[in-house]
Amino acid sequence: AELAREFARPDAPHVEIALAWEALGRQVLPEVRKFYDHSTPACAFFSATAGLALGDDDAVDVLEKHLVKTDGQYRAAAIRVLGAALHSRRAVRPLRTALDDPDARTRIAAYEALRDRDDPFIATVHADGRFDIDVVNTSGDNLIYAKRTGHRRIVLFGTGIRARPPFFFNLPDDSLMIDAEEDAKRATLVRKSGPSGLASPPFELDLDVRRMIEFMGKNPPADANEPVSGLGIDYASVVLTLSELCKPPRAINAAFLLESPSTALTKPLSTSRPEADF
Repeated sequence: AELAREFARPDAPHVEIALAWEALGRQVLPEVRKFYDHSTPACAFFSATAGLALGDDDAVDVLEKHLVKTDGQYRAAAIRVLGAALHSRRAVRPLRTALDDPDARTRIAAYEALRDRDDPFIATVHADGRFDIDVVNTSGDNLIYAKRTGHRRIVLFGTGIRARPPFFFNLPDDSLMIDAEEDAKRATLVRKSGPSGLASPPFELDLDVRRMIEFMGKNPPADANEPVSGLGIDYASVVLTLSELCKPPRAINAAFLLESPSTALTKPLSTSRPEADF
């Protein structure tokens, strides 16, 4: 009760009090719940954070309200808190909803949170250890997101991302050519390698972008008699190819985003307790 009186002040140390409530245990939930609908955003958000950590799934609805506020200061933090609540199945619902958000940064943050939870909305294809392809089940606008830090990963937001003829693209080093004529049902890929510039036979692929990425990235066969399942294109070249084909007039029906500091919602909420989850 003493902490609750302090918590109600606008300038209260809300982070520290929420941590203290977590340490005290579930017996404090009646006091914590009183702040869920508080008019002060900090009171509502951090009380819900403490409540969810203490096992109260009703706190998810409070955090979801902060998540859907496009101008809210706790939007990114709500995603992180919901993603970290591995004990709560209910926390998955608002994260899945955020996958359709108009703001690309919010979608990416929700995807990262759900991937850490091994959510079935995300299907992963491994390109022979070179990189992974994640396909995210979303009804939002098609988006391709490429990671530059950590594990190499290309993320497809949308299951209907396809190439749209006519188009032609050639990598600057001539190692890959992709071509599709008007009304073509398949794209043609040719791989060149080595100083001699020896060219592979032309390979025809369906216009499904996930399959094209997989074929570009997978290793070529060690034995010439084995069927070809990949061209061995390096990750940076695959990302460049996607980036160029997503530019207007959009040979690929998706926007493209490369990971950068501006695509991450990482604004800290407190500098006094850097070890805090929120």
